Amino acid sequence: MRKIIFSFLLLFPMVMEAQSFIYDGVYYSIKLFTKTVGVATSNSTKFYKGHITIPETVVYNDETYTVVSVDNGAFIGSEELLSVTLPNTITNIGDRAFSGCYGLTDFVIPLNVKVIGEEAFYGSKNIKEIRIPKSVISIGCQAFSDCLEKLVLEDGKEPLKLITYYSINDNTPFHICPLEYIYLGRNLDYTNEYAPFRDNPKLSNVVIGDSVSEIGPYLFNGCTGLTEFNISNNVKSIRNYAFRGCSGLSKIDIPKSVDYIGLNVFYGSNIKEIEIEDGESVLTFESFLHSPFTSCPVEKIHLGRNVVGNIFSSEVPFTKSNEVVIGDSVTSINDNLFKRCEGLSKIVIGMNVTNIGNESFGECNAISNVYCYASNVPNTSINTFKDSPISQASLYVPNLSLEQYRATKPWSDFKSVNGVSGESSVDAILSSKEFTDLYISLDGKKKNYPSQGINIIRSNSGTFKKILIK
Repeated sequence: MRKIIFSFLLLFPMVMEAQSFIYDGVYYSIKLFTKTVGVATSNSTKFYKGHITIPETVVYNDETYTVVSVDNGAFIGSEELLSVTLPNTITNIGDRAFSGCYGLTDFVIPLNVKVIGEEAFYGSKNIKEIRIPKSVISIGCQAFSDCLEKLVLEDGKEPLKLITYYSINDNTPFHICPLEYIYLGRNLDYTNEYAPFRDNPKLSNVVIGDSVSEIGPYLFNGCTGLTEFNISNNVKSIRNYAFRGCSGLSKIDIPKSVDYIGLNVFYGSNIKEIEIEDGESVLTFESFLHSPFTSCPVEKIHLGRNVVGNIFSSEVPFTKSNEVVIGDSVTSINDNLFKRCEGLSKIVIGMNVTNIGNESFGECNAISNVYCYASNVPNTSINTFKDSPISQASLYVPNLSLEQYRATKPWSDFKSVNGVSGESSVDAILSSKEFTDLYISLDGKKKNYPSQGINIIRSNSGTFKKILIK
């Protein structure tokens, strides 16, 4: 038995040595028991230089092998390597495969790569742009650290796993990357607060692809250079702290696809205008401690959907608002929703609101004009306008509903209750027809075309406006 083991141990190094060979100046290592190879490191003293093209197949001892990987450390430290062209047979780029390749300026990841290992391009700082194909399912920690100004994550249905070890932010795949532009085409799978793009002050432009359904927690937290952000129409949720501290953001549009906005999502941003698109689905605000818009200086808001959340009894989200428009898709206005909006002077309430909650507009000290387009007086709490100076404000309602409002508290407490008429109450003043599928007169009759004066139109998008045709 001892003799057999000894003989095997003597032969084993020879077997292993036979697994590596050179083909056209590049080292390859045979995958045991297969007809495939990986690009291997040259040796401890020789590094790759210049321009290298890796073929799909190589020949060794009259056998043809398919090249399927760039193995761990294959090109590590090759500072004079100027370019590498890889075939689409490559499915794996190993750990530190191109780490420290300072001469690389352009790099194309093959279309069938599934895994990019840890520190794969670490320190290859002259690679300014990279495109991650949809085939990639996993990227290791610090894979692109200290390189990249532009990142494109191609559209794909399968979430992309971003690996972070030791639970510290320094190990994210894109740690200390000077990223300025990101195209995000897929959902990302990562450890919550160790988000891949957080605290990047240079990031200024982000585009969200149609395959993305979730903007993850902390994803752009602390990206102070981000000044504009467009959320695609397929995003359903925006998770906790996703845009916290994005002080460059001044406006945000929330499409009707979004049905959940998490805790402190926009905390500490500079958002002054919010457009929540009209839609039938309910929008949930996460509200355990703070609203999504805590500490945002929101001045103008269009609320196009019903909102649910339990924050409205303790912390109200829009205290800086001076103009509020409630869209025609909204049927209920929450308790305390716009409470303590001290600068709020103009309120527009859509025609389908049926319920307005307790102190919804309480302590709004600057209220001067309220427009309520609901034909039937909404079910309104007696304290809806509690401690707001409505006795000094004007109310504008549909002409046919004037007497109902004048006879119902708290509406009857306004200084004046007026019919909706005149240029001050219309949404637009037009000199020609607007694209529309319905015209309605002020007395509720349908018309084939607008007449001179005040008209109500329903646009092709389904929204209603009052217009003045001169």
